[in-house]
Amino acid sequence: MSSSSRNPTLITARLSPPGQMSRISDDQERILEYNFGHLTKTPDGITLEIIAAESGLSVEETAKWFQNRYALWRQKEGLPPNSGRVTD
Repeated sequence: MSSSSRNPTLITARLSPPGQMSRISDDQERILEYNFGHLTKTPDGITLEIIAAESGLSVEETAKWFQNRYALWRQKEGLPPNSGRVTD
């Protein structure tokens, strides 16, 4: 096979815009939802690192997911999405 007849494999990368997380897989979402529902809604730094490692996401992506999920949960409970405590 000559070098002129080879088709190089085209690899493209899609980057999410700054501040926007890429779509997570079903397995990652299952892991995050399990931890949110059974472990904690507001994980500390060490717990975030463990969940991030388990899900294959970065700590920043995991923290952002928990922040958004917590706000959604509060909203569904009829609470302000960003206040600190349930009694606020």
